Amino acid sequence: MDVVSNAVSLALISLLLRQPFDNLFAVAEFESDLSGIKFGVKLALLFIALMVTIDLIKNLVFIGRTKLAVSLKGHAEENGR
Repeated sequence: MDVVSNAVSLALISLLLRQPFDNLFAVAEFESDLSGIKFGVKLALLFIALMVTIDLIKNLVFIGRTKLAVSLKGHAEENGR
């Protein structure tokens, strides 16, 4: 279940990053200040995406190792060990 939620989170973050941040804030008077804030928002989203990706890879490796252990255990039982 964690794999599905992480994949959905990554998809939503990628949709957010693809959107232009021109109309992100209601105030358009301070463009120089807003450019720094827009950069910070993009950086925060990229950091969150990185953490979610690491968690997704960790869960996929865990699933793979679990299936491998079950497979090896079943193979050992078939051989009478």
